[in-house]
Formats: sequence, C-alpha cells, structure tokens
Amino acid sequence: MSEVSEHQDEILTLLRRSPGEYVSGRFLAESLGLKRESVYQTISQLRQFGYQIESDRRLGYRYRTAPDLLIASEIREGLKTKLFAKRIVSYRTLGSTNDVAKQLADSGAPEGTLIVAEEQTKGRGRLGRSWHSPPKCGLYFTLILRPPILPAKAPALSICAALAVIDSLRELFGIQVFTKWPNDVLINRKKVCGILTELVTRGNGVDSVIVGVGMNVNNQREDFPKDLRKTATSLAIELGEEVSRLGILKRFLLEFERDYLLFSNSGLAPFRDHYRECSAVLGRSVKIRCGDKLLSGIAEDIDEEGSLILKKGKRRLFLPGGEITHFENSF
Repeated sequence: MSEVSEHQDEILTLLRRSPGEYVSGRFLAESLGLKRESVYQTISQLRQFGYQIESDRRLGYRYRTAPDLLIASEIREGLKTKLFAKRIVSYRTLGSTNDVAKQLADSGAPEGTLIVAEEQTKGRGRLGRSWHSPPKCGLYFTLILRPPILPAKAPALSICAALAVIDSLRELFGIQVFTKWPNDVLINRKKVCGILTELVTRGNGVDSVIVGVGMNVNNQREDFPKDLRKTATSLAIELGEEVSRLGILKRFLLEFERDYLLFSNSGLAPFRDHYRECSAVLGRSVKIRCGDKLLSGIAEDIDEEGSLILKKGKRRLFLPGGEITHFENSF
C-alpha cells in the first residue's frame, strides 16, 4: 500500500493560504520542520501528480491548479461536513477500502473517518463478488460509522447511502438515476454504483458500520471487462464527458451526513417515501434469488428495516436480503 504523504498535504495547505502569491521555500521548510531539499522533492512529487505549481528562484512557489486527485487536502478543500471526513486516509493503491476501514475501526478510529483510494486491487461488492476498480476512473471509498442503533437496523444504512448517491447525481447533473434493492444505483437499467455495508458487533450491540461505495465515474466502455459491458455503465458514458470525481465525493459526503444523522435519530421511516420515488423495482414484477431459491412476485414495498416486501398472490414475504435478477421494464 502506498499512502499519500502528510507532507504533500501540508505543503498544499500552506500554498493555498496565499492564492496567486509566491510562498518562499524557507517559509515552507521552517513551518513543517523540513530541509529545503525535502520541500523541493515534495513539490516535484506534487507536479508528477498533476498539480500546477510555479517556481521562482527568488520568490519561491506559487500554487495554480489541482488535478482531480483523491487525496486528503483536495477532499477537505471547501468541504462543509461537520462529522464526515474530519479524518481522511488516502491511498494511491490498496486491496480494499472496506478492509482497511475495518482495521482502523477496530483500532478506535473516530466516527466519520474516510478511507479513499485511486485504485483497488481487491475491491468487492455484495455476495463476495469483485468490484472492478481501475485507477483514476472511479470513486472507491469507505466511511466508518458508529450509529446508536440495534444490529438489525444496520443494513438499512445501505438504502440511505443509495439515496444520497441518487440525490447527489440528480442535483449535480440532472440525470435520471434509480435504485435497485437493496444497494445498486442504476442509469438506463445499468449499474453505475454499488454499496457494501458491513457490520461489526461488540456483544449485543453495534461497534461500527462500514459503508463502502464504488462508483463508475470516468470509465469508458473499453475500461470494463467484456462480461460487464452490457450491465455496467459510468457517468462519463451517460453524460458524454468526463466529470469531477472530487465534486461528486464532496456532494455525497454532505448529503449522506445529513441523511445519516436523521437515520440515527429516526430510523428508515423518514426515507421510505423518497425511496419509493427513486426505486426502479417497487410496484413491478421481479425475480429474486435468495440463497438457493428463486422467488418471483411483485416488489410491493420496503419495511422499516429495509427488507423487501414481496407479494406472491395473497401472501407477503419479508426478505432481508437477496439479489433481484430480473425486473420488468420501468423507465
């Protein structure tokens, strides 16, 4: 694993405090307790990342522009959350953000800690499936949450996270986005985002809930493996242009923080009407795989724990989990 260095974040912060002005190398070195040579090397590394930083032998360094890079200083810039992302752990490459989040949560990491990566080599989704996570194309991140709820309520956080994704994308881009129970986000019936929620218990209570999000942002069709090209899409494919991953991440953090605080106090009830409006499957014929069983019926509603209510004739089944393998065309 290669974590983005704290010195890079710190130098960017100091440069941004003087927009349009030069900051001397001596000031940067003394402020951070570094040698001048270390400052020069760090600036060179930042340029390799894509930062535009001018230099003058007499005046020092001047910050110009930033790349769409998922590091702590870029995520914090202009972020208006009160709880989320106060601690950020960023990586260029790692196995899985959820795995790192569970390790950090077990070590006492504070609620709202954000783990984000440019690339995952072992990204995964529900049911043990892998999540294709190529570099610099998507958003791969995880939040550590510590909600005051019973373990049975924790899976419903996937629904809240999906709604926050939908609200963010609709507001930023004005596109039609829907959710497929329990945790997929779709555009034109193709998957653009998935959410993996993992519960860590202590005794009979919740120690932490690990909420991982994988979103296809600037992937092109050829970036997907051939077996995914008919079922997966990206924002760039749907919009016809690349978009800012940072902008999406910051908007999501703000939306999800608001929803999470409401959920922690009131459960899923305040979200059910909005979920119905955003659902691609409610009120429609579906086929659902639950373990080794394949069920069919009408997806009628969700209950207050996020279970799907499946109507089969005169019976109603409450399904806490499963995979919808087919649903009738709705949009």
